[in-house]
Amino acid sequence: MEENIINKRLQKEAKKFKMNWEDLDNLYDIFYMINWQDYKNIKLNKMDKWFNSFFVRLEKIICPELYKKVKK
Repeated sequence: MEENIINKRLQKEAKKFKMNWEDLDNLYDIFYMINWQDYKNIKLNKMDKWFNSFFVRLEKIICPELYKKVKK
């Protein structure tokens, strides 16, 4: 049930990209597979700011509950 809701939300968000929801989900998984040595290479090639920015943008789509503002 919950997976179906997530898939529908990802389908909606994927329309903003030229990817489908499975592509977005797989891309997010790949970002988590990068270990510290890979990240060291990304930083060495001065792509760390782009990588971090893209990861946050992707994470806001995949896990929006992490970025919801808490009401006081």
